[in-house]
Amino acid sequence: MVLVRAFSGKIFDRFGHRILIIPASISGAVGLIFLGFSTSMWMVLVSGALFGIAFAILQPIIQAWALTLIPPEKKATANSMLLIFLDFGMAIGSVGLGFVAKSFGYGMTFSYSAAFMIAILLLYLIGSKKIGTLETNKGKSS
Repeated sequence: MVLVRAFSGKIFDRFGHRILIIPASISGAVGLIFLGFSTSMWMVLVSGALFGIAFAILQPIIQAWALTLIPPEKKATANSMLLIFLDFGMAIGSVGLGFVAKSFGYGMTFSYSAAFMIAILLLYLIGSKKIGTLETNKGKSS
């Protein structure tokens, strides 16, 4: 994660969020699916690396991107809300996935969790398209 964060910030600054979020989401989904079907330690390590890459990119990039979308006087509030919702999602996810694991087992739970990574990617693509449309329309009305 440390290695990935070292260069993902530079890529974000130069090319923007889209070039990082899409492959990171895919890496996370593949890592979770791979973990769900792991039968050896090397498969667990590979899935951990893939998911680690995803987390190392997504968390700071989403935070940085969110802070670029708001006025400077609201940055502290936005940062706080983002971190609160990350914690809330981890807490709810732990309990919810515990029930899934009880019913389907850990392997399938990890594989089903990949659907959340795909949902994040789809929400991002839809949301960024709407924001891009708003920015384009704002530029035309000026």
